[in-house]
Amino acid sequence: MQLRASVLLSFLGLASVGHAGNVENNHNVCTVRANGGHQDDVPNIMAAFKECGNGGTIIFPEDQSYWIATRLHPTLKDVAIEWRGKWTFSDNLTYWRNNSYPIAFQNHHAGFIISGDNITINGYGTGGIDGNGNTWYTAEKGDTQPGRPMPFVFWNVSEVIVDSFYVKDPPLWSVNIMNGTNMRFNNIYCNATAVDAPWGDNWVQNTDGFDTMDATNIQLTNFVYQGGDDCIAIKPRSYNIDIQNVTCRGGNGIAIGSLGQYLEDSSVANIRVDKVNIIRYNEDMHNSAYLKTWVGALVPQSSYESAGVPRGDGWGSIRNVLFSNFNVQGASAGPSISQDSGDNGSYAGTSKMSISNVAFVNFTGWVDTEKSVVSTVSCSEGPSTSKARSRKAFCIERNRAMYSVYLHLIPSKDESTTADESTTSDESTEDGLTDDGLTDDGLTDDGLTDDGLIADSVSEDEHALASTSEASPVDNQDDCTWEYNYSENDFHPPRKQATKVESSDARAKRLAAV
Repeated sequence: MQLRASVLLSFLGLASVGHAGNVENNHNVCTVRANGGHQDDVPNIMAAFKECGNGGTIIFPEDQSYWIATRLHPTLKDVAIEWRGKWTFSDNLTYWRNNSYPIAFQNHHAGFIISGDNITINGYGTGGIDGNGNTWYTAEKGDTQPGRPMPFVFWNVSEVIVDSFYVKDPPLWSVNIMNGTNMRFNNIYCNATAVDAPWGDNWVQNTDGFDTMDATNIQLTNFVYQGGDDCIAIKPRSYNIDIQNVTCRGGNGIAIGSLGQYLEDSSVANIRVDKVNIIRYNEDMHNSAYLKTWVGALVPQSSYESAGVPRGDGWGSIRNVLFSNFNVQGASAGPSISQDSGDNGSYAGTSKMSISNVAFVNFTGWVDTEKSVVSTVSCSEGPSTSKARSRKAFCIERNRAMYSVYLHLIPSKDESTTADESTTSDESTEDGLTDDGLTDDGLTDDGLTDDGLIADSVSEDEHALASTSEASPVDNQDDCTWEYNYSENDFHPPRKQATKVESSDARAKRLAAV
């Protein structure tokens, strides 16, 4: 009936305007009005996606607040979403636990999923999603249970642009890409704050800020996160990920992983994370930048994220990763690499994930720890392990005392040798760096012993690893140049500009001319 009416109006030369509930469709521009109160707005939202989600524009006005009481999963094509208003997930925990879309990876769930091609979302600094997470945080008090819905998931998408958008108090991960290609995110803000939690208690675990999996050519710029878990997590099969200008307040910093949890290839490659502020918040800032892989065996797990079954024994590689220009203010640890996730005490050093061409460059600031070692590397003993060669990577304070730290992984000529290294120094110039950073043997001369570790500063209790690289000595610093082969050409922007969002003024002028 609606279609026939539209055709007839067109034939008569009249403007085509359709109404479906609180959705106004004007020349393939759908404006959605909220029902008000706690009435479910999802039927109207889905109607707009259906009517204007293929070649059209969808508008959520700034003065509208939408109640999301049921799950939704639109598939869109060549669409622009002018998202100035706010979506708020309902506080019906029972509904979401029983009806959210199941996600096999780590036994998670989603409440809102977007699929499709050539999608532009602009929040204009006012639009976004409130996940109503405090209902969950207070109910579970730090003991995360299954069924929490992710509020903003991209699944099976390509050519996507998201700008000036926020996710507030997500029940689980804030922004999650699962099978995405050619995506750009800019000016994204994610905040998970448990208002009822005592100061110093973390009730917001699993509220990651920005996660990627099965993702290629992803760009994230100007990202701000506050929460209690990974600020950004690069998960299995993520390639050509370019991230710049990030602030992380609280949580776990920037993570590569975890990888190898499942019996599958979990490789990642060509990752750049640059210009990052790591800021302690709520007495909680565990890491700054770290890599984590699972052990190379199926090990029984009790966590709900493993669904109570054995996990691990995955394989693959981590290649070409650059962490650079980090300002660390109070993290509990400097950069680290661990390959023993999921271990029960019997499988340390068995990970099947190889690591090569990883660099931590120009880290400054301070870490909040009493340990004498501020950074650790724990590599697998398997045949695919790369050797480590020391190179000045950053200068960082331990409880406000400056320490120089050296970490650099390069491909091994003999990959059968294990290489574990963690080095620190308390001697530095005014800018925290030694004059040349390297001696003839490629190690620093500012307090390191022959084995590359600070004298009297290492113990097994502090997880400092005593074995070091057997790489050949180098004659000068150039021989330790970071061998990352990523270039700007590895990131391919969307092949075409997504449909441009029409401003209200432009739309009014266009309609006046009809």
